[in-house]
Amino acid sequence: MGNKLGARRYGLPVLVVLLVACIFSLLFYPMTHMHPRGLQFAVLSLDEGMSTPAGDVNAGDGVVEAMVGQSDDPDATIAWTPVDSQEALDAALADNEYYGAVIIPADFTARQAAAQTTGEGQPSLQVRLDNAKSPLVTNLMRTQIASVFEQMGVGTDIEVIHAGPSTAATNMIGTMLSQQLSVMPTVLFSLICSALLSLLVVPVRGLGRASRLPALGKQLGGIAVLSLLVGAVVWCMLRLIADVDVSAAALGFLWMSAAALMLVFTSAFDIHPALGALVAIGVFALGTSCGILPLEVLPAFWQDWVYGWVPQRFIGEGMRQIIYMGTGVWNRAGLPLVLTGCAGLVLAALSMIVPSRRPATTRPA
Repeated sequence: MGNKLGARRYGLPVLVVLLVACIFSLLFYPMTHMHPRGLQFAVLSLDEGMSTPAGDVNAGDGVVEAMVGQSDDPDATIAWTPVDSQEALDAALADNEYYGAVIIPADFTARQAAAQTTGEGQPSLQVRLDNAKSPLVTNLMRTQIASVFEQMGVGTDIEVIHAGPSTAATNMIGTMLSQQLSVMPTVLFSLICSALLSLLVVPVRGLGRASRLPALGKQLGGIAVLSLLVGAVVWCMLRLIADVDVSAAALGFLWMSAAALMLVFTSAFDIHPALGALVAIGVFALGTSCGILPLEVLPAFWQDWVYGWVPQRFIGEGMRQIIYMGTGVWNRAGLPLVLTGCAGLVLAALSMIVPSRRPATTRPA
């Protein structure tokens, strides 16, 4: 191998170092450049107002107008959306439409007036933060949103909904690590198994077309078994290392996720090792951050070009649904992962018809 490369072999370590540096730069850039913008929050005013000699007063409506007006700033951390009723808000939060909500109570105006005239306690707003939507945002906003309203002379009563098991991490670093422990190992283990399966164990590339279909069948059987192994290993890591009380549904979901990834990776390697490496590096380097970071905190490039397609986004979303909301194997992240697996099957079909590069044979004279 070294003789074939000649003098170029001396530059190989440099190229490897540069490649690894690029991968890790793409891996960590979104995490080190988090800048929350436009986080979707709801605001509901139940304030009944009060009558004064000067006319009717409703301080809650004024607070809503001020909050919604702040959303016009493109760099605003929170984008406020007014809702009309408690029922509409409850339904939206149950469906994880918002990262949180602020509820102005019915006696807000009366309590504010009492605080100004008699010095009684300041009025308080009810704040709900949806842990299932994003534990990271919940941890970020738990103190930030309280300080914002404190500057306005208003207290806050913060409630975390969909809090999940008591063993779930309650700090930002622990939250990021526990979430990433379900995403990164699933992708990395699936990638390693796919490369070994395609390039060493049951290679398809280089076979005649008549031999490819049986080899593909063996690969699919291997994917079914190895993806279960990957799911089981990650499930055990979550329980033993992160101390997260994950249900059996998480094992099924991780199995499905690993199978979808392996279909894509293995088929890409079957078409050409260079294509497999490109797909693997692209998915791993670009998509890892999307498993734990919500769209609104990612840099612009990841928002526009990466977040919509990387499988890590859906693995992270599905695991949050299971851990924090108690859903089963099939949840809102299931369909995108099935489509990912279908894309892998399309690549597998292409690998059946791609011309094979076979060594030239010499005919006897």
